[in-house]
Amino acid sequence: MEKTFVVTGGSSGIGLYCLQKLAKNPENQVISFSRSTEKIKRALDEIKGKPANIQFIDGNVTQKDDCENLNDYISKDHGRIYGLDHAAGVLAKGGIEMMDYEQ
Repeated sequence: MEKTFVVTGGSSGIGLYCLQKLAKNPENQVISFSRSTEKIKRALDEIKGKPANIQFIDGNVTQKDDCENLNDYISKDHGRIYGLDHAAGVLAKGGIEMMDYEQ
């Protein structure tokens, strides 16, 4: 049974590590949502023989339109996600409970 996972910030650091671990299971479909095209290129170079179950999508978790486009894509092509690894680095002041939607 295919399971779809989304990894934000999956083009470097902890996100890339998690992406590679999830992709070891060929039944997992792993989508990396990353804002840096340069980091995506480096990640593709690092993942030699990129497995068919990894897909990189260029987008920024701080941009509402990018997140909505990702949601639309997943809903249309994958139905739903099985898991989310939010590894994107976002700098903000205060705790999440203090932020409004735009932040």
